Amino acid sequence: MSLSILIVTPVPLSSRRGNRLTSDRWANHLLEQGHQVQVAESYRSGSFDLLIALHAEKSACSILQFQQNVPDGRSVVIITGTDVNQETIPVSSIESMNIADRIVVLQNGALAKVPRHLIDKTIVIHQSSKPPANRPEPNVTSFEMTQIGHLRPVKDPFRGAKATQLLPKSSKIKLIHLGEALTQAMRQTATSLTTELPRYQWIGSVAHQESVQLLARSRATLLTSKSEGGAAVISEAIACSVPVLASRIDGNVGILGDHYSGYFDVGNTEQLAELMLKFEQDKSFQLQLMTEISELKPLVDSHRESQLIQQLIAELFE
Repeated sequence: MSLSILIVTPVPLSSRRGNRLTSDRWANHLLEQGHQVQVAESYRSGSFDLLIALHAEKSACSILQFQQNVPDGRSVVIITGTDVNQETIPVSSIESMNIADRIVVLQNGALAKVPRHLIDKTIVIHQSSKPPANRPEPNVTSFEMTQIGHLRPVKDPFRGAKATQLLPKSSKIKLIHLGEALTQAMRQTATSLTTELPRYQWIGSVAHQESVQLLARSRATLLTSKSEGGAAVISEAIACSVPVLASRIDGNVGILGDHYSGYFDVGNTEQLAELMLKFEQDKSFQLQLMTEISELKPLVDSHRESQLIQQLIAELFE
C-alpha cells in the first residue's frame, strides 16, 4: 500500500537543526518503503493520507487545519524540543497530542511528559544514525573532543569552553565546537573565546556530513544542554562509537540510561573539566565509556527505526 504523506517540520528547508534532520531521515525511510512523501514547513491545503508533524506546539496550526480539511486522514505528532523541556507543557502541545492518532517520542524520558490519558497511543522511536563509510583517524597532535550544537542559551553552549580553562597545562585536550550562532551576541562570544582560549576553537556551522566526520574523529563529544527533547548528536555519537560527556538531564538520560558513567551536573564547569581530564588520562575509564556506548548501538540502528515507522503506519491503516 502506497500512501500520500506530508511531513511538517517548522524550520526552513535549508536549516541544519535537529528537527530538519529528523524529518529528512523519516522521509527517506518512507520513500524507501514505497510511499509518496512531501516535506514542508506547514500544512496549508491539499489531501494527504497521513500527516506527520514534528513539534506539537509549533505545528499545532498545521495539525488542526489538517484535521479540518482531511477528516478521514491520519496524523502523527513527533514530540521534540520545547514540547518536553518546559516545566509546563503548552496548551497547544496538548491539543495537538489529543488530535493526533499517534504520538511519537524520541527517547524514553519524554514519556513522562505525555499526559496519562494519551500514553496508550504513544510510542518511542529512537533516532537512528550511520557512521561515516571511511572513519577518519584521531588527531595525533592533540586529544580532540567535539561539541556539536547550535549556539542557543538552552544548549549552555560555552560550558565546554569554560571547562578547558580549568585543565592543567599537561593536558592535550582541544575542544572543537560546531554549530551556528543564532544571535550576534553568541557569535561575538564564540569568536572571542576562540581567540582567548588555546584549547577551544569554534568553527561555526558545517554541512552535516562534515559534522559527522569530525565527530567520528574525536575521542569524545560534549553535550552540555540544560534541556533536550532528544539530541540527534547522541545517536550519531553512538553510531560512531564515540563516548558522550553529557549533562544529567532527562533528555540525555532517556537515551544513555540511568547508569551511564559519563554524566556531569548541569552548569557545573568543575565537574565537566574533571570528567574531560579523567577521560583523557584514565584508560580504564575510556574503555568503560566506550563499552557503554557500544551497548547502545542497537537503539540507533537505521533498520530498527525504519521497521518501527513501518509498523506505526501499518497500525494506523489496518
